[in-house]
Amino acid sequence: MTVSSIGPHEIALPSGETRPALRVTVDGYATGPGWGTNLLLATSEKITGSITMDAATGLPLEYNFNTRNNSFSVNRKLERVQ
Repeated sequence: MTVSSIGPHEIALPSGETRPALRVTVDGYATGPGWGTNLLLATSEKITGSITMDAATGLPLEYNFNTRNNSFSVNRKLERVQ
C-alpha cells in the first residue's frame, strides 16, 4: 500500500461539530480468497481510498476503501463517544 498525505481538511461529524482533520489517500493491493473452484486460491485486488484523521489525536474519523471485491470495500464515518 502507498499512503500519501493530501493535507489539512475539516470534517463535519454527525453531531454537527466540525473538526480539523488530516486526509491521506490509500492506493495498493490486498490479497484474499479467490473465486471459482474449491481449490484454495488467493487473488490480489486493487484498493483505492482515503482516511481522514483527527488532527489533534491522529485517530481515524472517516475511512473508505474501494475495490471490485466487496469483501475488501469499506465505508465508515466515526464519531467520538464521550
